[in-house]
Amino acid sequence: MKNLLYIRSLTILIFVIIFLVGINSFRDYGIYTDDSWRRINDLFWYNYIKISILEPSLSFANNLEILLNKNISNEIKTITISSSPSLQTAPLGIFCEFFIDFFNVEGNRNIFQFRHLFNFIIYFVGLCFFYKLIYKRYKSYLYSFSGTLFLFLTPRLFGESFYNSQDISFLTLTIINIYTGINFVRKPNFKHTFAFAISSALSFNTRIMAIIPISVALFFSFLNVCDLTYFLKII
Repeated sequence: MKNLLYIRSLTILIFVIIFLVGINSFRDYGIYTDDSWRRINDLFWYNYIKISILEPSLSFANNLEILLNKNISNEIKTITISSSPSLQTAPLGIFCEFFIDFFNVEGNRNIFQFRHLFNFIIYFVGLCFFYKLIYKRYKSYLYSFSGTLFLFLTPRLFGESFYNSQDISFLTLTIINIYTGINFVRKPNFKHTFAFAISSALSFNTRIMAIIPISVALFFSFLNVCDLTYFLKII
């Protein structure tokens, strides 16, 4: 009992330290190549949803016309006209824009720093699920600690956890997708099925490569529900 309490306390301490390192480092990174475009794209879809909720009587075409001609800045108008708005990675970006709007964050510097902080929080959530994923597989706190620290201390991943919203989002969502996929295969109840479906949709929306862990989970789920002895007799 004492050992379990000690391990849980150590786990909490490690993740608190990781989180503190992140919130004290997000201001140290500049703007990534795609940072501006991603912010403009996410803001476009956030404004679209916001207008749809505030003025539900407007049609899809009217909403787009308002966004492109009236209720958005010239910068957003330029990017949306020159290149089509993309929904790729937009769900998490829209969520970020909601908090920027909610907390009334102003100024490009503050906005991008807030996005970097938000991106690190997404990465931090991925680390938590990675810890749970390793423990689910090996039932070892040592392996869980080691794996999580290796992932966190990888220099490139640590740097990109602040400014690379697309790849870090995909990394986190893939980890969550694998974790929920294992739960779904082992016990396909409503809770696990719903969690796996949501994580699959979000990860697939971010990168098409998410089809690999999704397909693997569905394949093993298929094996669980099928009568394998029947197929063996046929063979």
